[in-house]
Amino acid sequence: AMLLSAVLLWALNITVTKYMFEHGWLPLAYATIRYFAAISIFWAYSWWRERSFRIARADWPYVGIAASMIFLNQLCFVYSLEFAHAATVSLLFASCPMFVGLISIVVLRTDLRGPFWIGAGLTFAGVALIAAGAGGGLVSGWKGDLLAIALAVTWAGYTIAIAPLMQRYSPYRISAVVLALGWAPLALV
Repeated sequence: AMLLSAVLLWALNITVTKYMFEHGWLPLAYATIRYFAAISIFWAYSWWRERSFRIARADWPYVGIAASMIFLNQLCFVYSLEFAHAATVSLLFASCPMFVGLISIVVLRTDLRGPFWIGAGLTFAGVALIAAGAGGGLVSGWKGDLLAIALAVTWAGYTIAIAPLMQRYSPYRISAVVLALGWAPLALV
């Protein structure tokens, strides 16, 4: 039930965002307001639950990387939906687990076994088919496709950056701090 709820919320997020762009909202304005509203609600909930946002100084490099990834992710999110169909963005974003594995191999020197490579190959083939326009014209342009792939890559980078933090802090505390720090440059842009 929780997994289904997560999938439905992500689908709703993409659909609503695309709808907003088709009805006059500009990507950066929408992203800044949307993220500020979400962070405000999340901060209130996290403070009520945690009573602290403290993160040890030694962990701030991870926080900085994660916040940078969130900032880039939000730019990729809104502009991929500006230039591509919502269905294309959703399907290309589904390649995120493949990028988590590939980044883990390169950055963390992780040794992944055969099942990963089979899954990565299938994912890459699916992404290539979508990008090539297979399956009924989901592709809407190379800019949107590349940004949707960058959306998956930046989310993968965020996921890897918070992994060490998840061993020491709750996901509420991590998200409250990282999301706010990722929003600040988004607001400046």
